[in-house]
Amino acid sequence: MGIFGNIFAGKKNKPPAVCDLELGRYLGTWYEIARMPQTFENGLDNVTATYSLMEDGRIRVVNAGTRDGKRQEARAVAWVPDSSCTGELFVSFLRPFRSRYRVILLDKEKYSYAVVAGGSVNYFWILSREPWMSEELYSKIISFAFSKGFDTGRIVRVKQEKRL
Repeated sequence: MGIFGNIFAGKKNKPPAVCDLELGRYLGTWYEIARMPQTFENGLDNVTATYSLMEDGRIRVVNAGTRDGKRQEARAVAWVPDSSCTGELFVSFLRPFRSRYRVILLDKEKYSYAVVAGGSVNYFWILSREPWMSEELYSKIISFAFSKGFDTGRIVRVKQEKRL
């Protein structure tokens, strides 16, 4: 779910990260709108990623979703290895292994959507602060992804139940 395991292995085709990301504004809950298929997310709906600041300055990551109506959760710790680029982080679900988490597109005004990638074009997620996204914005993000070398034909929408 979300960003699990050592998922950022693979080819080194890396769109640049958003280096001026404000971590304080990025914290909170994000809904997964779409993703490249990943075995660790097979069958998951209602996927969220929640980020919160820990006392030591690292970030607590809780990825959750439902499979066959049952909630599943994975927890991790993230950190920024280079303060000059806060949109590029490491995430560890299982120590000592770590994965790259790179925010490659962001609504810098409202922080209402973000696009996350890994170390190759095989890892891609569209996140939103709401469990839905307009088709116009979704299409713009897919065009962006295509321009960065992602196989947009493989991207799948995530089922998100309407919430009040």
